[in-house]
Parts: sequence; C-alpha cells; structure tokens
Amino acid sequence: MPSICVIGGSGLEELLSVAERASADTPYGPVEYSLGSVGGVEVLFIPRHGFGHRYPPHRVPYHANLYLARAMGARWVIGTSAVGSLREEIRPGTVVIPDDLIDYTRGRRYTFYDDRAVHVDFTKPYCETLSRILYEACAEEGVEARLGGTYVCTEGPRFETPAEIRMFRALGADIVGMTNVPEAVLARELALHYSALCMVTNYAAGMQARVTQEEVYRMMEEVRPRIVGVLGRAVRKISMLGEVRDYCIEHEEDARSIVGGGVR
Repeated sequence: MPSICVIGGSGLEELLSVAERASADTPYGPVEYSLGSVGGVEVLFIPRHGFGHRYPPHRVPYHANLYLARAMGARWVIGTSAVGSLREEIRPGTVVIPDDLIDYTRGRRYTFYDDRAVHVDFTKPYCETLSRILYEACAEEGVEARLGGTYVCTEGPRFETPAEIRMFRALGADIVGMTNVPEAVLARELALHYSALCMVTNYAAGMQARVTQEEVYRMMEEVRPRIVGVLGRAVRKISMLGEVRDYCIEHEEDARSIVGGGVR
C-alpha cells in the first residue's frame, strides 16, 4: 500500500513508472487514480480534476480524493497547483510552498464531520516536515522556490478582479489559487501530512494587462519537467523517513472512524 500520494494535474502522471490507471468508489463518489512507482517507491497519483481535466475548481471531488488517499494507505500527500502572484518579487516560474492560507471560497463542503462536533487545530495548515522536504528538493533540482507565504483560495472558476487582488494583498496574501480549500482542511481531518507545491504561472489581476487560461496552461507546460524532478526527489526523501508524530496526526482516532468503510 502506498504511503505517498500526489494530487495534481493529469500531466504529472509521467512522474510514475509503469503507471496503472484505475478507479474506485468511495462513500463520497468515484475517484480516478494511477498507481505506480518512483525510484522503486510506490506512489498513488490522483488527478485533482479527473483525467481529462473535467472538474472545475468548485466541483472537484475533494472529499472523495482525500478519502481514497487515506483509505489506500497514504500518509503523506503533496498537492500541486498553479497559482497567481500577488507580489512583484514572486515572479512567474517560481515555486511557492505556503505556510498559511486564507479561505475566500463560499459554496463548498468543508468537512468530513457533518454529524458531530470535531474541531481540528489549523494554526499550521501545512506539514512543516513535508514543506521542508519539498523546498530541499527544489534546491537540489535548481528550481527557484520560496519556503513560506500565504495562499488565498477563491471560489473560481473565474479569475479575480483587481480590487479583490488589492484586498487580498492588504490582508497579507502572497499567492492566489482555487483548489487548496477544502483540500488542506480535509487532509488535516484525515491526519495526513499535507503540503502544497504551488507553481506561479502569472501575476494576478491588475498587475498585468489581463489573465488568461492559455497563459496559465502554457507556463504549466514549461515548468512541468522540473516539477516532475522535484516530486521524484521529494518521494525518495519521504521514503527514508521514520514515523513522524506531529500536529498533523492529532486526530488519528477520528480519521480512522471516517475511513472505516474503505473503497471498492
């Protein structure tokens, strides 16, 4: 059973050698995934938007994705995504590994605990151990990276307005994206070590003439080979770790009660 899961764009499936596509039914809906290996380490890959990128950000099956990761044995989850920069010094092509987030979504389901009151600590939204591993992997691959920063998550699928970006910047946000909430929240509820590898594809609205989907896709294609290299190094580093007991797994008992049904 894989202890490492990567959730990201479908193009990142090339990370795996001898990848095998499959699907599974969870209590939260079906999930498509690939199972393969990286340097002999078994890795579960989940295309966040489904193979073919058919789910927009507000329709991603976040609950099903994270449930599957935990039910199949993953304890370390790396979420990759494209983001816009709110700071001139964070240039397109840079990788940001955030250490905080702001939730500006409004129409999503945010928890596994709809039937009981379970309050998870979110003082540190991302796993510090995993974030440090990702940063080291970036350095070893020669990828410009920033360790730390605040991610603001918007509802999408539209891009933000210049006024919204000015507001987010005033609130202390550094990058903006559409997929880290509720993904990071659900990972914590399932006692998973979770961190995000965010690729800056553009400056946000008002900082450049306009923002286009084509620009985002083009930059993602350019940086994908380097990100695959970073993920490969990170997987090997994680595989050499012993058990890490930190704030990420404080709700282990609650998490076990959620995934008791398994997958089919």
